Amino acid sequence: MTKEKNQNILSFYFYYFTTHLLPIYAVYILIVNDTLQSEVLTSVLIALWAFVAVVLEIPSGVLADYWNKKNVIIIGQIAKLLGCIIWMFSSSFLLYAMGFVLWGISESFCSGAIEALLYEELEHNDNVDQYQKISGRCRFLMTSGIVLGFISGSILKEINYPCIYYGSIFIATLTVLFTFFIPHYQNKDKKQIETSFYNTFFDAIKQICGKRLLLRILLYSIVYLSIIGSIEEFIQLWLTELNIKGFLFGGLLVIIMLSQMAGTWLCSVLIIKKRMELFLYAGMFLCGLLLIIGCCNDVFSITTMIFTFLITGIMETKLEAFAQEEITDQRSTIFSINSFVMNLTAIIIIVIIGLISETYSFKISFILLGSVIIIFSLYLILSYKCELNKEHRTTAST
Repeated sequence: MTKEKNQNILSFYFYYFTTHLLPIYAVYILIVNDTLQSEVLTSVLIALWAFVAVVLEIPSGVLADYWNKKNVIIIGQIAKLLGCIIWMFSSSFLLYAMGFVLWGISESFCSGAIEALLYEELEHNDNVDQYQKISGRCRFLMTSGIVLGFISGSILKEINYPCIYYGSIFIATLTVLFTFFIPHYQNKDKKQIETSFYNTFFDAIKQICGKRLLLRILLYSIVYLSIIGSIEEFIQLWLTELNIKGFLFGGLLVIIMLSQMAGTWLCSVLIIKKRMELFLYAGMFLCGLLLIIGCCNDVFSITTMIFTFLITGIMETKLEAFAQEEITDQRSTIFSINSFVMNLTAIIIIVIIGLISETYSFKISFILLGSVIIIFSLYLILSYKCELNKEHRTTAST
């Protein structure tokens, strides 16, 4: 790569590392709950954040494709910065609500667009074959930032609460500045420029429905990543159910988070050129199997959960790289649609986990979800094999 190209990629690395490197991530729920002294109001605020993020997910993706991806990300990062500033002076429900709304805007405006910009940067420089490796590094840096943010937030909480706000505002400001250095190439396709805002959305839907492979891998992400993401929300309660306490409890939480981070790093090293689709489905099947084995036997439960998140770290990065190769236009819109459906699916799964766990246990709910993963992965593997055989027969007949 030339010096300019290296600088462009470095701007993505800096962005991914700092975007979640906020000390406030580790303690914001505690801060809000301690100030408002109400679990109900805290829950309402979290629901407000989720509602804003979900409602704006698709419109923000369409806006990024129709207008300008980089500008949409800048707006999202400025919204996050303003949310941190407002929280520093918050002492009432209304101010906290404003902060959560801004964070919801940030979440929706930044998701999908940054991945699309990275792919377009490599595509512009005829370097798409490096996407798996560079995307893996970006995700590794992002997860590293999350871990460091949690650690710094936990430490600053014990030293000085205001330092959490100062540190978060400083990092959020840095991220805004880094965003300005991210390269962006305007689409010169006249037809693309003249299309309307609504046509951008419908063109994305047509592209998803018109490509069976793209539809399959998006369904894969909706089922697999929604389930794993929902399980992640209950890891702390699952560890409590296993009677794990004290230092071991915190240590295992960190190890599970680090295992997913290790998966993203492995993804940057493990480059797969052929049979990527089969690799993804096999990884999904293995994760479902590990979930069931771990929940059926307490001896293996921690080990299998660690490996589940390690594999997930690899799979989600490979999946995104594979999807990028199949998408021709409206990248941000397609990823936003996918994220929107994933979030709605995750909400349903979280409710199901809660209901089953209250009646039985988290083990039972995880076993059922592992079974769903296995059944769906087998369906995808069979679909893949059928299409492969069909292609072979067509080739042989000609």
